[in-house]
Amino acid sequence: MSTPNLTAVTPAKSFKWLLVAAQIAFLAPFSNAATVTCPEDVTIQLGVDACGIIVNLNSLEFETTVPLVDTVFFPASNSVFPIGNTQVTMLTANVNGEVQACVFHIIVLDYVGPEVVCKPSISLSLNGNCERMVTASNVLLLGFNGCPSNFALFRVGPGGTLGPPYITAYDIGSQVTIRTVQPLTGEFCETSVTVFGGTPPSFTCPPDVTIACNLPADSAFTGVPILDGCYENLQLSYTDELTPADCPDSFAYQIIRLWKGTDPYGNMEFCEQIITAEKFDVNLVTFPPNRDGVEAPALVCSDTLDWEMVADPEESGFPVFNGFPPNLSPHCKISVNYTDFETNICGESWEIKRVWKVVRTCTPFITLLDTQIIKILDPNPPVFSLPDTIYFSVLPDCADSLLLPAANILSECSAYSVLIETPWDTFYTNSGILYLDSVPQGAYPLHYAITDACFNTASKNPILLIENGTFVKCPPDTTFNCDYYNDTINIALQLGNTAAAQLIGNPTYYANCSFPVSEVDSFYLNSCGVGTVKRFLTNAGAANPVTCAQTITVTPASDFEVLFPEDVAICTTLAAGQTGDPTLFNVSCENVTINHTDSIVLGSLAGCFTAYRTFIVKNTCTFNGDTSLPDPQVDIRRYADGGDGYIEYTQVIEVNNTAGPTFPNGCAINDIYLPDSLCSVPFTVPSPVDIACGGNPTLQVSGDVGNTLGGSLSLPIGNYSVVYTSTDDCGKSQTCTTSFKVLDKSAPKAKCKAPFTIEPMSVLTPIQLNNGSFDNCPFLEFSFSKDSVNQSRVFPCCTNGTYPVTLWVTDASGNQDSCHTFVVVEPDTVVCVCNISLSGTIKTEDGKGVSDVRVVAHSSAGDSDTIFTGPSGGYSFTVLPGLDYSISVDKNDFFLNGVTTFDIVLLSRHILGISSLNSPYKIIAADANRSNTVTTFDAVEIRRLILNITTAFPNNTSWRFIGAGHVFPNPVNPFQTPFPEIINITNPQSNMPTLDFIAMKVGDLNNSVDPLMFAGGASDRENGVPVHVKMPNLVLEKNQEYDLPVLVDQALAGFQFALYFDKNHIQLTGLDPQLGSADNYVCSPAEGLVKTSWSSATAAQNTKGNPVIFTLHFKAKSNGRLEDFTKIDKALMPAEAYDPSLEVHGVELLFESPPDRASQVFQCYPAQPNPFDKSTTVGLYLPDGSDVTCRISDTSGRMVWSSTSIFGEGYHELVINNTDLPGTGVYLLNIETIFGSSSQRLVLSK
Repeated sequence: MSTPNLTAVTPAKSFKWLLVAAQIAFLAPFSNAATVTCPEDVTIQLGVDACGIIVNLNSLEFETTVPLVDTVFFPASNSVFPIGNTQVTMLTANVNGEVQACVFHIIVLDYVGPEVVCKPSISLSLNGNCERMVTASNVLLLGFNGCPSNFALFRVGPGGTLGPPYITAYDIGSQVTIRTVQPLTGEFCETSVTVFGGTPPSFTCPPDVTIACNLPADSAFTGVPILDGCYENLQLSYTDELTPADCPDSFAYQIIRLWKGTDPYGNMEFCEQIITAEKFDVNLVTFPPNRDGVEAPALVCSDTLDWEMVADPEESGFPVFNGFPPNLSPHCKISVNYTDFETNICGESWEIKRVWKVVRTCTPFITLLDTQIIKILDPNPPVFSLPDTIYFSVLPDCADSLLLPAANILSECSAYSVLIETPWDTFYTNSGILYLDSVPQGAYPLHYAITDACFNTASKNPILLIENGTFVKCPPDTTFNCDYYNDTINIALQLGNTAAAQLIGNPTYYANCSFPVSEVDSFYLNSCGVGTVKRFLTNAGAANPVTCAQTITVTPASDFEVLFPEDVAICTTLAAGQTGDPTLFNVSCENVTINHTDSIVLGSLAGCFTAYRTFIVKNTCTFNGDTSLPDPQVDIRRYADGGDGYIEYTQVIEVNNTAGPTFPNGCAINDIYLPDSLCSVPFTVPSPVDIACGGNPTLQVSGDVGNTLGGSLSLPIGNYSVVYTSTDDCGKSQTCTTSFKVLDKSAPKAKCKAPFTIEPMSVLTPIQLNNGSFDNCPFLEFSFSKDSVNQSRVFPCCTNGTYPVTLWVTDASGNQDSCHTFVVVEPDTVVCVCNISLSGTIKTEDGKGVSDVRVVAHSSAGDSDTIFTGPSGGYSFTVLPGLDYSISVDKNDFFLNGVTTFDIVLLSRHILGISSLNSPYKIIAADANRSNTVTTFDAVEIRRLILNITTAFPNNTSWRFIGAGHVFPNPVNPFQTPFPEIINITNPQSNMPTLDFIAMKVGDLNNSVDPLMFAGGASDRENGVPVHVKMPNLVLEKNQEYDLPVLVDQALAGFQFALYFDKNHIQLTGLDPQLGSADNYVCSPAEGLVKTSWSSATAAQNTKGNPVIFTLHFKAKSNGRLEDFTKIDKALMPAEAYDPSLEVHGVELLFESPPDRASQVFQCYPAQPNPFDKSTTVGLYLPDGSDVTCRISDTSGRMVWSSTSIFGEGYHELVINNTDLPGTGVYLLNIETIFGSSSQRLVLSK
C-alpha cells in the first residue's frame, strides 16, 4: 500500500479537458486501451481534536502501461477528507490521447480516547433570541478528545432525564448540567454551565405625539411601547418631566416621558417619548345638551341623593372639547363654572336653569355663556313589598286583634301617603289594628295603595286568611360546606334561637299568635365534620304545641394550607428540630397527616451531604389516591390544597456544606511595648477562638511570627502581620488577618559636656557636646533642636561670648530627651570683619519708588530683621559677615490701587492677540489668579475686584516683586522659566548697595498705580470730554414701582461707574442687563448701589442702535424727582469710559425729561439683535399706561403673529421668539399704542 503525502500543497492543474475526458472515460471507453492501476485504499488515523485531514493525492503510487500527460482526482488533491470512507475517482490522459478512470478510497478514522474529558465548568451567554444551543466545542477540553462534531450532547434534567442541549433566559443565574457522550464507546463526561445573561430588554417607544391640552396624557391615550425582544413579561413604567408654557405660547405644556422596561432578571432599557399639548380655540367648546326630555332624556330623581347630586355635571353633562372638559388640565388656561336657578315641579321633580361660563384666562380674554335646561322627574310609582297572605288564628290562646303589617318601601324618591282598605275598616297610615274576634273563618281581600307627591300610585292586594291553627310551616332544609358550617352556623346554633333564625330561619306562625319557640338540635357529624344536623322546633307556649324538623346537611371541605420550612444549612446530622416542620392552617374540617422521606446526595468530603426532604401532607377525609390537582401557592413556601386532599413539597437541607468556620471574637493582637531595659520583648503566638459547624476546626497560623501556635519568640521593634486559617471537617476554610506593633516608648537619657569652647566661623556638631547619652536600644541621633535634621551650627565673626545650647537625643522610635550646656566663642587665629550693609531700592517698571513695602532679611543662623520702605522705595540692613542671607519683600494692601476696567480692556486685547502687553512685568501683573498663564479667568478675577464682589485676589497678592537683575529668557512668556522673587546672598564680605527689586501692581496693566498711595486709588488719565450716562428724570410717586432704562448712546470699548440711589427714598428691587451679562453688574438694594464694569476687546460696541445698557427696577418710597435721589458715586468707584481709540473719559450722569404726555409721543427702539436666530428684544418707552398691540406680517402682507398687552408708564421690552414666526425670512413689525405707532423690519436667520 502506498502512503500518501499529507503535507499541505497547492497544485495548479488544468481542467480544460475535464468534460471531454469524463465523457470518454465513462460513456465510451476505448477497446484495447492502455492499462492504469489506481492507488491502493488509504487508511488514516486522526489525532486529538481533528475532524478531517488534507491529503496530497499526487504523492500516491499507481501503475500505468503508457506514459501519462495529465492526472486529475475527484475530490481534488489537497482537499479536506472528513472522518469516514470517501471514494476517489482518478482520471488519466496518456500520450495516445486515451482517457481512463479508476476508483479507490481514503478512509479517515476518528480519534477515540480511553475516556471523554470535559471542562468541569463554563459560563455562557445567550444570543439575541434569549437562547443558545451548547456545542461540543463549548464543553470539550482540547487535547484529549476526538472530533467534537462526533459527540452527542444532552441537557441533564430532574431525575437524570436527558433532553436537547439548549439553555434559555429562564436559566440565567443558575447552573445547567450538559452531558457529552462518545457514541462509539458510550463514555461520557458532564460540564456545569453557568448562564450569566442574555440581551437586555428591547422595546420601541411609542411615537412622539401632539394632543389637545385637555386630553388625558396617560399612556392609554398616548401609547405604550411595542415589545421587540424575547421577553413578553417586561415590567413597563415611566416617569414624566412636565414643562408648562406661558400664556402667549400656542402650546400648553410638554412632557418628556422616560419609559423603563425591566425584564424578569433585572436588566433595564430606556426610551424617551415627547408629548406636546397644544392650546385650542375656546370657541370650539361644545356645551352640554338640554336634559329636558326633548333634546336629551330628562334625569330621574333618586331616593338616596338630593337633586343637586342628581343634577351633577357627571350626570347632566359638561362642556367639552374633543369629548373631554376644556379645563381638564390647568395648563389650558381655561376656567369653567356654572350657576343653577332651580324651580320645584312636584315632590322631588325639579327644573334647573344652569348657566355655564367658559373663560379663556390668557389675553385676549374670551368668555362664552350658555344656558342648559335640566329636568329631574319622578315618573315612577313607589315600589314596596308585602306578604301575599296574612295568617290570623281564631284559637283562644292567640290574640283577637291583628296589627296589619306595614308596607316595606323599597324605592321612592318623593314623599308619599299610604291607604289600607279592609272589609271592616280603612286606614290612612302605613299599618293599623283590626279587631277580628267575631269574624268567621275564611279568606278576606285587603287593598294597599301608596301614592307619591307627583301622584304616582302603586297597589297590592294581599289575602287575610282566618283559620283555626297556630303553625304554618317549617324553615326549608339547607346545605352548607363544612368550613362555613363551623365558622358561622355552628356558632349560631350554640348562641341560641335568635342568632340561628337570622341565618337558617324559624317556623312561620299566625300573625296574632306569639309563642316562645323551643329548639332541640341533634348532630350526626363524623370525625371530618361531615353529615347532618337536625333542628326540632316547637311552639312551646301553645295549647296544642306543634313540632317541625329542619335538616342541615354539612358537605366535605378540603381547603387546608401548609407553610413548609425553608431550605436550611445545618451541622453534621439531620437532628430533630434543626430543619423546621410544616405549619397547618384551616384544618377545622380536615384530618391531616404529615410524613416525610429523605433522599441523600453525598458530597466529596466526609460528613458533608445534601438531603432532599419530601413532605407528604394528606387530608384523609377527602384523599382518594388522586394527586393530579395543582396546589396554588398563596405565599412563600405556603400552599393551599387544590381539592384532592394532597400536597407535596421538597425541602433542601445542606448538611455542613455552606458556612465555613468563623472567628466570633476576631483575632486582634494588641500592640506590645518594650521594657525600659530591653530592646526586644518575649512573645507567645496566641490562639483566637474559632468555631466550625459540627465539630472542632483545625487552626493554623502564618505570617511574620512563624507557623507555630503557642510558640515563644523574642520580637524586636517593628510591624508584624499574622494570618490565622481555620478549616472544618468539610474542607471549608476561613482566614482572619491581623497585625500588631512592637513599640519603644522609653526615652533615651541625654548627657551633655561641660561648657565647650569654639572659634568663630567653626562648625559645631551635636555629637561634640555628647557626654555618654544612652538608651535601651542602639542607634541614637543628636541634634540642636527637636527637629533631628538640625545637625550643625556656625558662630560667625563678631559673635564672641557665651551662648546656651540644647542637645537633643532621639532614638529609633522617635523618643527624645535633652540636656543643656554652654558654648564659649573665643577668637584665636580668626580675624573678623563686622557690620556689612545690604541695601537696595524697590521701584515700579517706570521707576517710581514704592513705599510701605515690608522687607525681611533672613540669615542662615535662623534669625531675621524687618524694615519698611519709605517714599523713595529704599531699604538698608546692617549684617554680620560669615552667614548667608536672603532678602524677601511683600506688600498686600490696596488691591484696587491702579486697577480699573481699562486694564481688563488691555488684558482682553492681549489674550486675543489684538495688542499684546509690551513688557514681561505687565504680563506678570495680568496673571491675577497666579496660574502662570494669562487667560479670561484673570479678567473675571479683576472685574470681581472692581465690582467689590471680592476685596482681594483669592490666589494672589496685591503686589509682586522680581529681582531687578533678572533677565527673562523669553520676555513674551515670562512664566517659561521661574523668576526670582527673593534675592539670596552667600557669605557677603563687603557692602552690597544694589539689591534692587522691580515692583508690579497685580491687575494694573497701564502703570496707573499710585505707588505712594497719596491719590487714594486708581485713576486713569482722562481727557476733557465726559461720557454721559442718561436716564429719564422721572417724577416719582410714593409706593409706585418703576422700570428705569439707563442709556449710553455712543460707541465705547468699556466703562465703569457706580450709581448711588438714596435708599431713604428709593428701594431697588432688581436689574436686567441689556449690554453684557449679569457678571458686569452688581445691584445692592440694601446699600442703594449699582456698580458696573463692562468692556469689549474685539471692537467698540455702538450703543446708538439700542442705547439701553441696563434696566433698573425700583419702588419709590416718597414723592419727588429722580435727580434729587440719584448720583454717580466717584468716591466708591472711579467713573471712566473708554472710546474706540482707547482714550479715557470721565462719566457724568445726565437726566433727560420724559416725553411730554400731552404730545402723546412714545419712543420705540430698534430690535436687538437683528438679524436674530433665537429671540430678539424691542424696547419702548410709554409716557402713560396703554394697550400695546404688536403685529408681524410677512413680505406678502399676511399677518403671521399678533399680541396685545397692557403696559404702564415707563420703559418696557417685548421679546419675540423664533417659534412665534413660521420660518426664516424678512418680516415687518408694527407696534400700535394710544400715543402712536412704529414699524421696523425684522430678519429671522437660521
